[in-house]
Amino acid sequence: MPNQKRESQARVRILADGQELKAKPFVQQIVASTMQGLLKELKGVEEPRRLEIIIERP
Repeated sequence: MPNQKRESQARVRILADGQELKAKPFVQQIVASTMQGLLKELKGVEEPRRLEIIIERP
């Protein structure tokens, strides 16, 4: 199952106002798996190597 191997090796960086927050491998795996699952439902998205999500609040 190549997708599971790729997800387990994914490095997830979480930044808040430019400062990187530490995330344990378990948390990184959950975030990567969740994002992969959401992306599978979007048309036109194959398997991106890099995914960036930016949420800006007023």
